[in-house]
Amino acid sequence: MESDENNQHSFNYNYSCLNQIDEELLDKLQSKRVQHLYLKRNRLTSLPQDIWKMTDLTVLCLQNNQITELPDSIGDLHNLEILDVRDNCLTALPGRLGKITSLKKLQISSNKIKKLPKEIGSLKNLTTLEALENELSYVPLQLVSCENLNILSLDRNFLQTLPRQLCHLRSLTEVTACANRLVSLPQTLGEMMSLKSLYVDNNPSLMSLPASTFSIQIGFNSCATVEPSHEVTETLCSVCVRRTKSDMSTIVLPPEIRSIGDLGKNNIPSLLELSFRTSYQNQKGKIDVELPHYLENLLSIPTGHCHCCRQQVFVMAFPVVFQAHIKGISLFLLGLCCSAKCVRTTSLQINFPLLFPYPEDLSLAIVPIN
Repeated sequence: MESDENNQHSFNYNYSCLNQIDEELLDKLQSKRVQHLYLKRNRLTSLPQDIWKMTDLTVLCLQNNQITELPDSIGDLHNLEILDVRDNCLTALPGRLGKITSLKKLQISSNKIKKLPKEIGSLKNLTTLEALENELSYVPLQLVSCENLNILSLDRNFLQTLPRQLCHLRSLTEVTACANRLVSLPQTLGEMMSLKSLYVDNNPSLMSLPASTFSIQIGFNSCATVEPSHEVTETLCSVCVRRTKSDMSTIVLPPEIRSIGDLGKNNIPSLLELSFRTSYQNQKGKIDVELPHYLENLLSIPTGHCHCCRQQVFVMAFPVVFQAHIKGISLFLLGLCCSAKCVRTTSLQINFPLLFPYPEDLSLAIVPIN
């Protein structure tokens, strides 16, 4: 056992060929009131249920072991601030992890975790979540309750989209979701005042970025190289844009959008869309009546805001797509408009080539004469 010379309560067991933390060792650590415990690159497959006895523990590093699960009792480490379980064999996290309200940094990268527990929303002091290289297919909405979250790292998972509710995280400065299966991004991402960096490199079927993200630092390399799958375009609303007669691309809209406004035949918002806007504005996002979960979720925060007038957009939109260049990379920027009138106004105001709607469709937009 090696002690940190600068901290008598810090013990380093890295590279010690440990197979287990037996009762004798646990008692010894407890008696020393250990605060920092480093167990990197051992042969551990589990932790003892009595781990809760180490009540003074603030840092627990278990990187590069063979741990298959964490005991529920880990939730009783009420002073823990850093938990590092990178490079293990975890497939899930215990719900009682949410009891560690002191936790500031959670590192779970390089495991086989399929979902994050909903209790993660109880981690009010969490500032960093590193969940790279797992098997996550979605981000739980409860994460938006982690009000102090600053860095969210989700690279190399199975994500198709990110929740628009991330905009509630007022401290979030960096989001990375490289090498996933992204096909769309929330329009609300670029509306976050705190967000400085967004990295979504190596998502081949991600054909566009929200227009609102143009002003932040973006990583977009190796995107827009493969058309979204038929399964995706059958499930989600999309539009086709053309740069030339033979060069067509499919732009997938946010999953909340259920219908697309037709500038010719259907150039006003649907009744459902209008009812959402009225309810949201009257209630200011607070729902006082009992609604089906999916409706309550939709009303909790708009899908986006009109690119022209900032009106809320929920389930129906008039999309606009234009072409831009960032750091030498050509990309599509997607905006949502609330009406045919706003599409027309946007087409006259933007400084980038408009690719959708097409000129022949745009001429159908009805603009009232004042």
